[in-house]
Amino acid sequence: MRSPLCPEREDFLPLAGPLQPFFCILSIGQNTGVHYQAITMSFLKSLGVWSLCTFAPVVVLVLSSGRINGDQVFVIFLLFLLPLLGTILLYWWVGEQKSVLRSVLYGLALGFAIPALGGFLFSIIAAGFESPAIFVGALILSIPSSIGGALAGWIQGRSDAVDRKMEVS
Repeated sequence: MRSPLCPEREDFLPLAGPLQPFFCILSIGQNTGVHYQAITMSFLKSLGVWSLCTFAPVVVLVLSSGRINGDQVFVIFLLFLLPLLGTILLYWWVGEQKSVLRSVLYGLALGFAIPALGGFLFSIIAAGFESPAIFVGALILSIPSSIGGALAGWIQGRSDAVDRKMEVS
């Protein structure tokens, strides 16, 4: 069974499940064609842009405070998971789209939905007087995340459009 994401790595990809894009990234130095290197580069560019919009402002605020404790490191780690999860989901959804605009809209929706849903679920789990503040903080984080998701969708959609043009010619 060949994987559409990375067919030359068919030996372990059926077992990888949702981590297939990650394993394709790991196969960059191996016998990959130009097409798969372009997919991997668009994935990494999308992850970088989304992380820059979502993750970088919080890191700058934490580093400017002077002292870093374990709770701040844990929050930074959780904030890095947000663009990583979003980029992986966007990578799967954009692969079948023909329109760059639709890819941007998917990225915008994912960028807003992931932090908002996470904040809502976390405010339910950590019920107490701080629950509304957790949800409001997640909604505030949804704004830069949706901008980063839209840019990531544009990068991946544009990369897929260029690949389709190269296949036609």
